Amino acid sequence: MPGLVGVVSLSGAEIGPGLVPAMRDAIRHRDWYQVDDYVNARGTVAISRVNLGIINEGKQPYSARNGQVKVFLHGEICNDDVADSDPLEFIYRLYEKRGLDFASVLNGSFVIVIVDEDEDAVLVANDRVAYKPLFWFSDGRTFYFGPEMKSLLLVPSLERKLNLAAVADFLTNGHFTREHTLIEGLETMDRATVLKLTAGGMARHKYWEHDFETGGEDRGSEHYQETMAGLLRQAVSRRIRTDNTYGIPLSGGYDSRGILGCCLEEKSAQELHTISWGREEDVPGSDCAIARRLAQKLGTQHRFYRLSAEEIVGNFRDFILLGEGLTDFPESYDVFHKIREQGIDIMLRGDHCFGSAKWLKVHDEHTMFLSIGLKALQNIERYRKVLQPSYYRSFCEFDAETIRHLSSRYSGRNVHDRRNYFYLDVRTRHYFGPLNYVKNCAVESFTPLLDYDLMDFVSTLPVRYRLGKNLLVYMLRCRQGAKRYCLACKLLSGRDRLVWGLLRGAR
Repeated sequence: MPGLVGVVSLSGAEIGPGLVPAMRDAIRHRDWYQVDDYVNARGTVAISRVNLGIINEGKQPYSARNGQVKVFLHGEICNDDVADSDPLEFIYRLYEKRGLDFASVLNGSFVIVIVDEDEDAVLVANDRVAYKPLFWFSDGRTFYFGPEMKSLLLVPSLERKLNLAAVADFLTNGHFTREHTLIEGLETMDRATVLKLTAGGMARHKYWEHDFETGGEDRGSEHYQETMAGLLRQAVSRRIRTDNTYGIPLSGGYDSRGILGCCLEEKSAQELHTISWGREEDVPGSDCAIARRLAQKLGTQHRFYRLSAEEIVGNFRDFILLGEGLTDFPESYDVFHKIREQGIDIMLRGDHCFGSAKWLKVHDEHTMFLSIGLKALQNIERYRKVLQPSYYRSFCEFDAETIRHLSSRYSGRNVHDRRNYFYLDVRTRHYFGPLNYVKNCAVESFTPLLDYDLMDFVSTLPVRYRLGKNLLVYMLRCRQGAKRYCLACKLLSGRDRLVWGLLRGAR
């Protein structure tokens, strides 16, 4: 983070010299951020990259085909083929071979821009979950993009007109559930998408879609546990193969414990930093207390960061400024600068593809949306009391249209398949992504449990293994008969059985 900002002329007119530097500076929140600037020879494409200097720290763009193709990358590419090579060259080779479908075989979390002067085209692509945010606006003559809305507020042709449908969406759920924003005409880029920008305008190409297979042969929990264990190990291994210093936000949850177990198979405990934060560390049964016990037994370098309500209130304005009010869940951002000062480069986050563990009794569209935290405004009584009647009626109509739009995005009829789809399509993209953006302004983060091979595997699981994260929870509890598949085999030696007992019984 923060990412790529750019302006692309669709009319062939030259771009004014001051706009892109101003857009770039709007997201350069720290003077130690690194910057790469690029303007093509005709002055019709201008791009700036603002980064933390942790991953892809070399200068960009990558140049190919005698300088006629330029490649920019924000984020990480985790394909096995790119482990010992330049990821930008890897992207270019895919583009030469597959054209608009180049991103379909990439694994990671990314925004990519390719400038092809021979084709007089610019491609903008993102990952399957759109975990790296990208906002865009087009006035028909010029296309503008950036990772934060504040950079696009500098565009003269963008009218600052309030989008009431987005207001209703945010009031209902505390975050957006579709691509709109509070400003009409300013949108977020849909996931798994390539935008092709030419003199003819903008064309959208969807290169992948979530889908869930149901009704196939059930191959048994033992087979699925063995397969998942291998995929989890692989997903984590792909993201810890550099010399960076890694931190794991450790809690009593299954996700962080699974990631830690995988890391311990490849790195010593002394190389790993485990982290927790909260108001108190010693509350019995709390995530922070469990994290400390695990870290002590495992020998990781553990640190607890104490937060206070006063600190959160004091930093609230800055948090909203950096996060642009995309979530109603405030959190102190200072802790992440302290984590960076500790020397940690990359956090391994537990955001995952397994769906929600709550609300198992899903039987229709209404309970399905409720199970992933999505509500209907008309069912929130306080808004009936505080909003003027005309606004209340309008907002309910806007919200109903948003729900219809969401429901139409996926044609699967099985309510549990739909639940998993919307967990990834809405909850992960529009809630977890914006919530983590502010944190990533200090340190980078990788999400191993959103690895594409793992996501593809989960999509083929029979429904009963996906309910409440059943397969993952069962495996990490290491019940009798499943021990050979557990993620922390290293912990199962006689010397460390007590530690695995803590892992198994942490909740």
